[in-house]
Amino acid sequence: MIRVRVDWQSQCPGCGTQLAVDFLENLPDSTICPWCGHVCAIGHQPDYDQIRSTLRKAARELEDQANAKAPV
Repeated sequence: MIRVRVDWQSQCPGCGTQLAVDFLENLPDSTICPWCGHVCAIGHQPDYDQIRSTLRKAARELEDQANAKAPV
């Protein structure tokens, strides 16, 4: 089964590690850097819910098409 993932990405202000959080799931207010333990705030924007809804619909369509063609 194929699943599409959309990441919210940022750089840890503590050590510079690239951080990624699944944007289509419930986006938390912060995430913890696995390397240095710095708590990194996720800057929620007012239009994130609308963007997430649009991306979920598009991802679902891509998954349905890909999984229909994928051999079992």
